[in-house]
Amino acid sequence: MDEKDLYRTPLPAVLKRHGSRTPIERPTAEQLSEAVEAVGAFFFDTWVVCSPLPAREETSVSAMRKADGGYTVETRYGPGRPAEQVEAPPGDKATGLFLEQIRSWAAEEERAAIPAGPLPDAPLDPDVREYAEEVARSGVGGGFRYFPQIVRDITESAGPDRPITPVQARRLLQPIWDARAAEQEQWSGTSDNDRLNAAFAALDAAGITARQNFTCCRNCGLSEIGAEREGARGFVFYHAQDTGSAAAGHGLHLAYGGFDGSDETTAAVGREVVAALAEEGLEPEWDGSPSQRILVPMAWRRPLPA
Repeated sequence: MDEKDLYRTPLPAVLKRHGSRTPIERPTAEQLSEAVEAVGAFFFDTWVVCSPLPAREETSVSAMRKADGGYTVETRYGPGRPAEQVEAPPGDKATGLFLEQIRSWAAEEERAAIPAGPLPDAPLDPDVREYAEEVARSGVGGGFRYFPQIVRDITESAGPDRPITPVQARRLLQPIWDARAAEQEQWSGTSDNDRLNAAFAALDAAGITARQNFTCCRNCGLSEIGAEREGARGFVFYHAQDTGSAAAGHGLHLAYGGFDGSDETTAAVGREVVAALAEEGLEPEWDGSPSQRILVPMAWRRPLPA
């Protein structure tokens, strides 16, 4: 059997994902690998579980994603037997553990058709790789996206004519993530992001709704900020595109205002935001006009999410 055909052969198992109401009977190894990679990419997709087909009582293998991109894999062996948990790093090991259990459930004549791990991927086109690495570095540099979320960002950024699989995305992201993790171990002292966090916390406590990396763009932020908190006097936020610009060294632009829509309230909130930022040691630039966004020059150094 051709290696690619091996990964498309139905497995004697049922696959269930937290984010899907419909289980997949007899998934392929390719589908299983993609489901394991997708765990944690959405907040409503936090686990994946496989059980044998035909069904056996209290017998399954499941995985939950950890913040560092790794997994907690739990195996249940049947009634009266203790479950076993192991930690698996980001990579192919978790999928390999699933396939190992499925092989143990299978009839002897089925086992030869069950691969040992994810299908090795063909090399990416250089142009596709370059763009995908830009997406990965942007996600890592911003400091807000979790590992599986950036994997999803990479796969979704690819065009239908040159797709990137979750496994390819993860293998591309891993060294970029690891390099950032090593870099931030060397950071010391109070960063501009620490100062920004403190200023936003003070504003929020003072009745100004302050949100970081809020929504995808300014228009969405302005339409949604009012629902964040009742009774606030005003708001300040920056959105995901602002995060990317700041992480690239272009400074951070802030949107601000009041909820009555008046220039007077907007300008008053702007002055309060500028004062809070200056109090923490940042040097915001603003001409006092309610139509002008506040620019905060800063060295962006937000650590990876924990």
